Amino acid sequence: MPPANKIRKRHPHSRPLAVQDIRKAARATAAVLLVHGIACCLFGSAACSMYGMRRVPNDIDMIILSNQHTQEELKVLIVETDRKFFLVKPRTPGATYKILYYTLHTGGFCKVDVLVPGILAIPSVPVSNIVYTRVPGVPVMPIVAVLLLKLQGWTDHRDSEREDFQEKQWVDIEDIREMLNAWANGYRKETLFTGAWMPEEFVHAGQGRIEEFLEECPDTEGHWRAMGFTLSEGTYAV
Repeated sequence: MPPANKIRKRHPHSRPLAVQDIRKAARATAAVLLVHGIACCLFGSAACSMYGMRRVPNDIDMIILSNQHTQEELKVLIVETDRKFFLVKPRTPGATYKILYYTLHTGGFCKVDVLVPGILAIPSVPVSNIVYTRVPGVPVMPIVAVLLLKLQGWTDHRDSEREDFQEKQWVDIEDIREMLNAWANGYRKETLFTGAWMPEEFVHAGQGRIEEFLEECPDTEGHWRAMGFTLSEGTYAV
């Protein structure tokens, strides 16, 4: 295992990842979990990348569709199964968790976040609803749910007291715009109605965030309506 200081020097943020790196890390993570019969799917920016977003994410976020293991147990399981994965202690004093990384063939590393449903209001996806895009071997959360979680990230960044987080809201907006176009160009069959598996409170919160997003990007109203969301009758200024 590379020492922690080596990881920090060669962290993805110091050497930008390529989309191939993201795909490789995602595919490897899914493959390891599959060995143990654990279903999973990508969400967040890595999922957006699988749907065609051009911006390359800094890491991958994988949601585990099981409650049989804790996050830390899953990380250990992954590391014990594939030696290309390893754990590093975080800088935070007293932290009880470890950070999971995947070793790339380029010599770099990709951070892998493994989460379980319920954390950050992430819904559990029925296995039958997992999506496979043109990228083979990588299970992805349905695009409507991915969009609602991206909206959640946008409002969290916008409302944060940290200036560096606030700056991320503009990246979020561009990501959401690009994802709406990806939906319109290839995933129109995925709507709020095909997403009936999503918890009611998750959809309700997302709908409120859509209204807020339309204050910033009124020209996206048609996409949201076509997706099946019921919006206020007020006219959004373009």
